[in-house]
Amino acid sequence: MAQLILPTPFRHYAQGKKVVQVTGKTISEALWSFAEQHAEIRRHIFDAKSGELRPFVNVFVNGEDVRNLQGGTTQIEEGDELRIIPNIAGGRPAR
Repeated sequence: MAQLILPTPFRHYAQGKKVVQVTGKTISEALWSFAEQHAEIRRHIFDAKSGELRPFVNVFVNGEDVRNLQGGTTQIEEGDELRIIPNIAGGRPAR
């Protein structure tokens, strides 16, 4: 099992938990295992048509951005730490 550390906006989907245990051999499998336990999060992480990770969802394994590795097919091991960091847009433009 790996640990998935959730950002504050996603915690209410996991009953307020900051960290949840996920299973799988790859990033995608681990995130799907989380989504199966907490179905409401699925639309925030995965594209409804393709089932792929949404482009604005940043996933890190042990501090490394999976886009710099093999994306959703990045292999994970027991004890790895996964983090979801959603992009946040908005605010005032810089002057």
